[in-house]
Amino acid sequence: MNKNLKESIKRVKELQKKGLVYIPDDLEGTVEPNYQLLAAIIENMNIGMSRDDYNRMRNDEEMLIYELALSSFSEKDLISEQDIEFKEKIIKEYVDVSEPVLICDSYCFTLKFDLLQEIYEKALKQIKDGKFKNYIFCK
Repeated sequence: MNKNLKESIKRVKELQKKGLVYIPDDLEGTVEPNYQLLAAIIENMNIGMSRDDYNRMRNDEEMLIYELALSSFSEKDLISEQDIEFKEKIIKEYVDVSEPVLICDSYCFTLKFDLLQEIYEKALKQIKDGKFKNYIFCK
């Protein structure tokens, strides 16, 4: 077996042990994320910025998304470029960056709640199917 393939399989299995992904017992090679974890990441993101920062970047969506991704980490966090790219992907997919709301001299960006609801529905299905334990829903 190819060395890179072996290493990839090993890493995915480590992620499964940590409860981050689900790997079905088939040969298709599909990996399913833990949607409870994804929902928690989306909901806990800091998606706001000062009026001045927003006005400076509002015409450059890529820079705006990059700055929002950076601001979602605390100053104490040790982050990598992959961490930032991960947050950028989440922002692009689940945050409405086109129409922020101005509140007390800061712009707040809203979540795309229809997409977040889909994530929760997928999380409930994973729990029902026994893929992951219930961590975020009341019993």
